Amino acid sequence: MAQKGPDHTELGTDRRGLPFLESVEWENRTLALKARYQIINDAYLHASWQYSDIHGTDLAKYTHPLYHGKTNSITVGANFGF
Repeated sequence: MAQKGPDHTELGTDRRGLPFLESVEWENRTLALKARYQIINDAYLHASWQYSDIHGTDLAKYTHPLYHGKTNSITVGANFGF
């Protein structure tokens, strides 16, 4: 889980004395699972699934439009070597 508060630097105001995270402008909740299997020595297959819920008023500022709201991502691959 990640949260972002107001960007006081952008507003040009002094940041000293401001309350910590007075409001949540952007929030990301992510759950991920990953599996890896070694077929033979130094040859691997891997797969992962990720669920994300990203929302807030500064959504366009910090997140690509493809990942706005609730999304699922699936990744599969293979590698040989390290």
